[in-house]
Amino acid sequence: MEYYIIDKIEYINGVVTYTPIGYTTSLENSNFIHDNHEVVFLNWIKQNKEDLENGELSISVFFDNIPLIYTSSQQTNSIEGMELNEINITEL
Repeated sequence: MEYYIIDKIEYINGVVTYTPIGYTTSLENSNFIHDNHEVVFLNWIKQNKEDLENGELSISVFFDNIPLIYTSSQQTNSIEGMELNEINITEL
């Protein structure tokens, strides 16, 4: 069985932090999380790349408006020892 790890992305104490919060066994759900959450973050970075690179804008500005987002970019065939629960993606 394949497990897709769901991470919460936050800006904590000046650092973009990825925290595993659970998993899904559905590739469709994993793709949904990517398409509806992570893409928002990635698009913002692309749109503001130049200002981010030259220091005119901080990544913290994104998180001032959207305090957290989710990603599902890790895949594994075992979650043993990870202490993660299956997530109902409609609750994200």
